[in-house]
Amino acid sequence: VEIQEVWIHFSAVSVHKAADEPEGEGEWIDIPIENESFELIGLGKEGLEALLAEDDYVPSGKYTQIRVIIDEDEEKGVQVTYEDENDLVHENVPAKLPSGELKFVHPFNVVDSTTTIITLDFIVEESVVFTGATSDMYNEDTQQYEPRIILKPVVKLSIEQESLVGAISGTVIDADTDDPISGATVVVEDTGLSANTDEDGYYEIADVPVGAGTATYTVTASAEDYDSASEEDVEVSTGTTSTVDFALN
Repeated sequence: VEIQEVWIHFSAVSVHKAADEPEGEGEWIDIPIENESFELIGLGKEGLEALLAEDDYVPSGKYTQIRVIIDEDEEKGVQVTYEDENDLVHENVPAKLPSGELKFVHPFNVVDSTTTIITLDFIVEESVVFTGATSDMYNEDTQQYEPRIILKPVVKLSIEQESLVGAISGTVIDADTDDPISGATVVVEDTGLSANTDEDGYYEIADVPVGAGTATYTVTASAEDYDSASEEDVEVSTGTTSTVDFALN
């Protein structure tokens, strides 16, 4: 038997957040997700990416489980297409998921200004089981009832963190002479981040948090014997460097 496609249709995804206090029970948080169907064989090496919590933040903290509820409406659920030993292709044969859900018990943390990347690597050959029993689905091509198929997910789950940060750089010069100001201090307000300019008046501030992808900050430059200056609403995006130049009086 050669498995050609395994479609999974689900109706909900939720994660379990551990309680902040030891005696607490924690809570389940439902996750909005756009793609509610995926085919395991066709994902290939690129896989399927889905941003969980695109509109709302998942609160930072410790999580213990991921739960995927299977949509058991007609023509959904789990469906398998396979080629049998007689080279006949059996399309969209329903497979039974005994629990009605995919549950992954694996602790992970959600950290501020960080993307938590959860990879579910299905081992399809071990997950799809032909039981030897027959189902009540009759195949007109073979004039036989289809075998009963059970999905027993064998999954390797991995967790990694990717920081959501950007950078700010620029120059600080004398407004009258255009000469660079060495030793000026540039501060990203309300972050504790700062840098001093070099002999060319250049500065760079890395690891500026950007939350869900973009954030705005007020950046202030100051130097001895000069008036300070601020730039408001400076946009910083993930993986990019925003330029903010100052000319001090």
